[in-house]
Amino acid sequence: MLREIPRQRGHWLLGNAKDVLPNAHQFVAGTAAAHGGLARFRALHRTLYATVRPEDVRHILFDNVENYVKSYHYRSTSVISGWGLLFIDGNLWRRRRRMIQPGFRRASLRPIAEIAARESAAVIDDWPTRQGNDGAIEVVADLRTIALRTITRALLGIGLDGEKADRFGEAVSGALKVLGRRNNGVAWPFWMPTADNRALHDTRAALDDFLMDQIRARRAALAANEETPGGILESYIGDPELSDQNVLDETKTLFTAGFETAATALAWSLGLLADHPEVAEACEAEVDRVLNGRLATFDDLINLPTITAVAEETLRLFPPITQVGRESLAEDDLGGYRLPKGSTILISMYGIQRSPELWDAPEAFRPERFAPERRDAIPEVAYFPFGAGRRTCIGNNFALQEQTAILATILQRYRLAMPPGTEMRESLRVTLQPGSALPIRVTLRKAA
Repeated sequence: MLREIPRQRGHWLLGNAKDVLPNAHQFVAGTAAAHGGLARFRALHRTLYATVRPEDVRHILFDNVENYVKSYHYRSTSVISGWGLLFIDGNLWRRRRRMIQPGFRRASLRPIAEIAARESAAVIDDWPTRQGNDGAIEVVADLRTIALRTITRALLGIGLDGEKADRFGEAVSGALKVLGRRNNGVAWPFWMPTADNRALHDTRAALDDFLMDQIRARRAALAANEETPGGILESYIGDPELSDQNVLDETKTLFTAGFETAATALAWSLGLLADHPEVAEACEAEVDRVLNGRLATFDDLINLPTITAVAEETLRLFPPITQVGRESLAEDDLGGYRLPKGSTILISMYGIQRSPELWDAPEAFRPERFAPERRDAIPEVAYFPFGAGRRTCIGNNFALQEQTAILATILQRYRLAMPPGTEMRESLRVTLQPGSALPIRVTLRKAA
């Protein structure tokens, strides 16, 4: 006979809603861990389940994957991101994944490193002129600009000027901040004319108009055999089974997901490097040896293992997406515990990737865990910042190449240090961010 999943006690009316609100990722991971790795809790009227057990990850995302679909959290985010690959299930997902996959093959991604390096070099060029009296510069806004310009160039083949990139990035970031508040708290229906809902609808309209103009213009140019700027978009348009609306949804999903998660991961990486000078110095030596003053290309990435390890260790400690949610289509047996039909279960990457049962000194920043000779020994259910199983994020290689190239470009130019008294604080919106500000002291190393 199956046992009931342990319950976290809470308020008779609110349940654990007040506990969830400050930082939901810590509550979910901590609650599961406190009950042996698997627990249930209630937020108002909704009962949720949480796990940090690797065996549950394998069961839900690999062995019994047909019994699970994406949870309701994803439907909220799709208001901005559209019904792209990230949000659909079943046969539709399988067909769409086959259509989209060619754009993310190794050969298709070769330009990404060079694009990321070039765009980041342009943005960071004036850092010395913008330093405060303590030599520090606020980097979060610049990292968003770099991520936005990189994804736009890679996806659409076109550039965004500084003012347009800033305006666009602020709109998308603002909308995702609103969605974070909705996912972590009590939200009004989307049709109600609240200030947050109006901001969401305005951002969606602006994003839809901008991207649909690009799609229609590119389709017309390709039909007329005109020269085009390239980009992943053209692999979508070249598929006759994808309508303009399908292309819009996929483009929006990649655009919004790739932009915010990249900026967030970069911010954590720079903060960690600034706080660990011995790691930063090893990265500087690697960059100097491999690049010798030039910008990184795809062929350089394999020779930058230390910087790649920094990117991966950052994603272990601070995964931009802290958990994945699944809804059970039928009752299931989770290692002797009963998960009822229709249940939402949250798999906490944040908790699993910091588990003392899986990692030595799990709270410590140790990029050497991901050295090439050690990387293959890490179980796939212990480290999965891009998800796991067949629903692993299609853009995982894109993201790692982008992160490595951008970090290499910054470290090639600047030495990083954390100003005294600066502390990175975890703040969960849609992504896990180091607060709203991150001042880092930069010292020029070499001229471009």
